[in-house]
Amino acid sequence: MKTKILIVEDDTAFGLMLQKWFQRHDYDAVLCNKVRDAQETLDSQQLHLVLTDLRLPDGDGIMLLQWMRDQKMNTPVIVMTSYGEVRSAVAAIKIGAEDFLEKPILPSILNEKIDLAL
Repeated sequence: MKTKILIVEDDTAFGLMLQKWFQRHDYDAVLCNKVRDAQETLDSQQLHLVLTDLRLPDGDGIMLLQWMRDQKMNTPVIVMTSYGEVRSAVAAIKIGAEDFLEKPILPSILNEKIDLAL
């Protein structure tokens, strides 16, 4: 069974690029662009990892992570942002994020962080 990754990214071009990269590396990748869509996907599918942007149109990655923990979902989460906010990184890690990555993300670093999270 392939590892299934949920990508939560509101930048459509970047999200599609990540999805194609994951597929080329033998992952099954699902793309959502809002917190609400991600919650519905998490409720309906078995996922192995969530890679979420920090800032989203209807909330943020930390809110999604907190919702997952409130639902008793132990799926690993990696939060990414182009803003590089230290406080956000600390908040994400404190509530259970596996890691916090700044965009642009080097594929080798992303692959390493995914391996560690899984």
